[in-house]
Amino acid sequence: MRQSPSDWRDNHNFSATALVASGPFIGAIARPSQASCVAFSWALLPYCAGILLMGVIPQFVQLPFKRGASTVQLVFWVLGWLGWLGGGFVSLIYALS
Repeated sequence: MRQSPSDWRDNHNFSATALVASGPFIGAIARPSQASCVAFSWALLPYCAGILLMGVIPQFVQLPFKRGASTVQLVFWVLGWLGWLGGGFVSLIYALS
């Protein structure tokens, strides 16, 4: 808040925070002018997307057991989103370093 207007023009931290659902691209949003941040975000994408996919697939697949199936689905769902959002955290740390 205490930045000059010229500093606000190049400050993308608010947009990165607002778009936290973008996962590993948070670092690229925070520092769009640095090619290394964009490249690092793209490098994280396959890993984060794979983890998220492993969390989404059990939501649509009929599990072979009935007892505890919803618990297993919930655990995979939470772990998938943690992997996706954790990639955003890693990307942001890289961008701010």
